[in-house]
Amino acid sequence: MKMNQPSQVLKDFLRLSERIFKMAGALPLRISIRSKKGLLARFANNGVHQNGFQDLFFYTLSFLTQNGPVFWESNDIADAGIRNALKKLKAIAPKPLSTLTL
Repeated sequence: MKMNQPSQVLKDFLRLSERIFKMAGALPLRISIRSKKGLLARFANNGVHQNGFQDLFFYTLSFLTQNGPVFWESNDIADAGIRNALKKLKAIAPKPLSTLTL
């Protein structure tokens, strides 16, 4: 995702959220999406370095359990990545509460 056009970014985030909710089915899910631009610097032991800007993007999936909220974070927006994030979240807490009050 390119972060240089805010209105397009919001539309992309909405589409991503819709895809995640569809894959989650009845899971009482909360989605948080964060993005920002950051400076990327790589240094090697020979003194060669490379600088540039990078778009940083993450989404966090969460739901509430009897023991409190559980979270899983990813930056993989491919269908397989979303399914994997949902699978990991359900593995951590297989019994979410039916209502989300986070």
